[in-house]
Amino acid sequence: MKKELKIIGAEVLYLLLSTVVAAVAALIQMTGRTYNGDYSGIIFSGSIYTYNAILYIIGIAIYFGFMIVGYKCFLKTRICDMNKSGVGLKISFFVVALIFAFMMFAAIVLCGFMVLGMNDSMKPEILFLITGYVWPVISLIFMTVIELRICRRP
Repeated sequence: MKKELKIIGAEVLYLLLSTVVAAVAALIQMTGRTYNGDYSGIIFSGSIYTYNAILYIIGIAIYFGFMIVGYKCFLKTRICDMNKSGVGLKISFFVVALIFAFMMFAAIVLCGFMVLGMNDSMKPEILFLITGYVWPVISLIFMTVIELRICRRP
């Protein structure tokens, strides 16, 4: 039981740090934004900003760099015994990854609200959607692949 708790604790710590890094990377991506103008509607009005391409790429590099280096340096050695444990740990590992994927989504959206406010927007919208939706999904897929690879080892 103690070994299983250490594995889940290492996963929680890694995913907590990756959530913080994802939020910081999202803030970095929005730092160099340039003002493009205003929009006005019947109810809402706000400003339109454009990403700085260099800072957007730096944010991506920071996030994915941490995911890979953090796994290799911290998590890989701590979860190597997971294949010898029962089904309960494997299900718990996936559930923790799923919870932290939602937390990462919430952290990125909160950072967007902190920088942009309620009515401002970033263009192109696809880049904002990639950061907000795809990064948490990639995190969940990454953790699931890690779990499957470890559990298939003899």
